Amino acid sequence: MTHQIMTLFPTLISLVTYEQAASFNPRARERIVELNRSGVGHNSADGQWQYGPRLHEDPVFHDFTQFILRSVGDRFGALRYQPSPLAITGVWANINQPGYAHRLHTHSNNFISGVYYVTSPEKAGGIVFHDPRKQNQVLLPTVTQSNEMNSTVARLPALEGQMLLFPSWLEHYTERNDAAEPRISIAFNLMLVGGFGSPETFAAGYVEQP
Repeated sequence: MTHQIMTLFPTLISLVTYEQAASFNPRARERIVELNRSGVGHNSADGQWQYGPRLHEDPVFHDFTQFILRSVGDRFGALRYQPSPLAITGVWANINQPGYAHRLHTHSNNFISGVYYVTSPEKAGGIVFHDPRKQNQVLLPTVTQSNEMNSTVARLPALEGQMLLFPSWLEHYTERNDAAEPRISIAFNLMLVGGFGSPETFAAGYVEQP
């Protein structure tokens, strides 16, 4: 019997390649390592250093910040959303040392979040997203072959020069870095500002421009 399988209510992840990665990544890596060595930032967990959330105000990251804004705008267009002003609420650098991962989390109080990989040596690990439909995990038949329709997690590799955009509420973690060198990434959050939504159905919002 042939079944036509429909995919309804998908969770949408954008994969975007930065066209200036070849020139940007070496400068970004140098600046992030410099910040790390200067003693700023903090160790959020064993083996992970973070610095932010105002990294986008550093001149080295100016053009990259514009790339973030353009990419999110393009995502709105692809999803047939009305163009809406967006504000960056935070951009920060991450250094994951060999042998370390980052725990399961979300990015609360934001609309769109993302990560960009500055360095990702072989075996550096990737990012793992959890199925947000908790009811879907109440009863799980035995899986004979994992695929997008029967898995409760989805893994995407960390690729240098690639940016991922995802809903801020989506749970995720980063895998252990099994490479011999650090994995360096830039993460960020954005929020809708001004008016948005549908006032006529009482489903509108308004956020002051920072």
